[in-house]
Amino acid sequence: MAYVENINRIGSGNIRWVQISEDGKITKVKSRGGLFRGDIRVVVAGKHSGKILIPFWENVLVHTACKKGKYDIAYHDQKNLIYMVFGNVYAALRYTYYLLEKQYGITFSHGEKGKLTAAQTLLEEYNDAVVNLRKGTVAKLGNELLDKAGQILKQIGTNPQNEYKREARDLTISLASALDSRGQVNPTVKMAKNIAVQNRLEKRMVNIGQIEPHIISRRQTLKAVIEEMELYWLGVYDFLTRLFTLHGKYDSERLLSLLTDKAIRDVITQRLSYYGGKLDQYDIIPFANTGRYVGSELASAKFNITHFNYNLAIEELHKSWNSLKLRQVRTKLEEALTILTCSLFGKSADVDIKVCDKAIFICRQQIRWMEKVDETGFNRGVVKPCTTFLQATAKELIKKNITSVEKAKEYLKQAASML
Repeated sequence: MAYVENINRIGSGNIRWVQISEDGKITKVKSRGGLFRGDIRVVVAGKHSGKILIPFWENVLVHTACKKGKYDIAYHDQKNLIYMVFGNVYAALRYTYYLLEKQYGITFSHGEKGKLTAAQTLLEEYNDAVVNLRKGTVAKLGNELLDKAGQILKQIGTNPQNEYKREARDLTISLASALDSRGQVNPTVKMAKNIAVQNRLEKRMVNIGQIEPHIISRRQTLKAVIEEMELYWLGVYDFLTRLFTLHGKYDSERLLSLLTDKAIRDVITQRLSYYGGKLDQYDIIPFANTGRYVGSELASAKFNITHFNYNLAIEELHKSWNSLKLRQVRTKLEEALTILTCSLFGKSADVDIKVCDKAIFICRQQIRWMEKVDETGFNRGVVKPCTTFLQATAKELIKKNITSVEKAKEYLKQAASML
């Protein structure tokens, strides 16, 4: 399908149909991308509208151009890509941390990079043992070589998707026996196969090195999307705060007095039109949801001001002002979720106490902030249930163990999803 520019949205981009994996089947969705000229897309129609799309990284490898029997990730056919679907932009952002730090282990010692490094160390130890392989030492060294090969295979994996790792696995299996394929004692063959395994793993390391800039680029794209949308939120919030407060304190009569001045009234309606136009550009979850009803409230307020229904206009703007207070809580909770998620990478027993304390502080801070929210006119109240989840989050984090942090994350997700 031909590209169609769609510049009237955050991140700009083009419209095209792409493939997603859903319930084990490949389906197509209409999407906008790449946002800020990256490879991130957002669904623009259907039941997944507003969700973020990121290409399956290993799928990129599968569908790259094949050159001399090998795949080169610098070249791939966009039409064959399959995208992962994320419920909101924050979940997509956290996935980039998971992908690098946990799955591939670019910046940490665990993950795939850590396993490949461990495998290479074991291969060097294997070769040190093979140097002493003779007919008279087969019985003695046989179990040691078998054990080493088993440890190496554990690091590589028994069913890897990557071609280099599959070749490394097959070669490693042949290292398990002290004898070669003809039943002979031949340390030279064992050492040569060992080097071949190391060579395959080194090529996979190169793959991972190529992955890093792509994932970091995606992370920066998602951060840019979030920051631009939050910037407009703050703009609207600051504008409404000026209408409802005087010298930093809430003044219930201030806006009504401002609206009686025609010059000020014209400025207010102009700003409402401007911010309403910006919010209309929000098509990414969760910003699209809040943008839809806040934008509607701003439009209604403008209509009522131009028709001199000032009290109705004030009610609409008051709802928007309080909604945007809650929007800021969501931002802080997503920050806490991200640091908690990253703190668990590579952890099996101990937790990062400083991270737990920071997350507890954020939760308590946001509980106090929500006490300022007036939910008058809301379709449903969210402060009370959200506060309950945040209290449960803090209660689990105080325990400072892996299980409690995992539970805290789930409570925190529940709280954030309400806002």
